[in-house]
Amino acid sequence: MTYDEEMARAAEVRRRIVQRARLYTWGFLTTALIVATGGSALIAWIMSGVGLPFVQTWVAILIIVLLPSLLTMVWRALRSRD
Repeated sequence: MTYDEEMARAAEVRRRIVQRARLYTWGFLTTALIVATGGSALIAWIMSGVGLPFVQTWVAILIIVLLPSLLTMVWRALRSRD
């Protein structure tokens, strides 16, 4: 096997690794969003038993759960630009 063939093979392996990592990242993100949405809906449903409005409670809990993560992600992205 020549040097160029080895480099092409290594580049292909790296490309597959990056593609798989990207797929896992999006999968974990999607799963986390589904769990956060479902969990906040469950908590809002439980709290609606004491008289709180379901939709407003659900949105408030979802914001409380997702906002810190979103702000952290944006802050890190802005810091990595500099």
